[in-house]
Amino acid sequence: MDKHSEKVMKILTDLYDIDGRMIAPAGAYMTPSLIRDVISRGKPLQRKTLSLARPEFLRDVAAALEDPLYEKLFSPPGFKKKIITIARKARMQEHLYHEVHRLKKSSPYTYRHFVLIAVLAAKMAIDLKAYRCKPGEAFVYGLIHDIGKTRLSKNVLNKKERLTSNEYRILHSYPLNSLLLLRYYLGLKGTEACRVAYEHHEALDGSGYPKGIKTMSKYTRIVAMIDIFDALVAERPYRKRSFTVRGALDKLIQGMDAGKYPKLSVRLLISYFRSGSQNFRTMKISRAPREEDPDGNSYGKVDSAA
Repeated sequence: MDKHSEKVMKILTDLYDIDGRMIAPAGAYMTPSLIRDVISRGKPLQRKTLSLARPEFLRDVAAALEDPLYEKLFSPPGFKKKIITIARKARMQEHLYHEVHRLKKSSPYTYRHFVLIAVLAAKMAIDLKAYRCKPGEAFVYGLIHDIGKTRLSKNVLNKKERLTSNEYRILHSYPLNSLLLLRYYLGLKGTEACRVAYEHHEALDGSGYPKGIKTMSKYTRIVAMIDIFDALVAERPYRKRSFTVRGALDKLIQGMDAGKYPKLSVRLLISYFRSGSQNFRTMKISRAPREEDPDGNSYGKVDSAA
């Protein structure tokens, strides 16, 4: 972990729910007592769920399935219908759904990312059923994995230049916001959702954040890899052009070989872009990087003079 990536275990700004009710105050540290208090505050909301079989949401899922970046992944016969069926059967705490859906207007590229990660997580879970991964659960975990980003300042989230040290610290605080928001809305039943949201920026060598741990749950292993991949290939304000699919896969392979990323998830993702049907567990993978990083990329870089 570099000097700018210290663990963030303190809430940096007051945290409110979608209706303006206080969840946790700035300056509070993440302790078991804080978590218990957050769960208690959210109890009146925790039983209010709704079906995701809502026309406007299903249209957004259908649109994600037509995303040109993922045409090859979503093209197998019957796949799109299968994902729509998974979305129809899913349920979510209603306030949490509205947290996600309001991003459609306030931050369209973030909303696109949420829905795409849900679809991709469901796809990977389908192919990992032997490991007892459930597509419906993976879909929901993918949809809410970055919920804490809804509380980040747009000045930080959309900044094109390098971040200052303080802005970098703020960015790294959002998994804590995710954890608290999900505990508030989901209570004790949201343990796996909380784990995915809180830990999907961790790495198996301990170099990730916010805790620097070396473990990942099976759903975190899915969401973490597709989150990185989509962040690399999609348009972002902090770079002039995105990574190609090949360049993004090179990054994942490098991380896998360095012991940072889980092999099974990386290999499965690579297999989706191969021609023909291949066994992702045994297929050969090239280690030779084929492309350089795009010019003008400021992601993860800190202005040392700030």
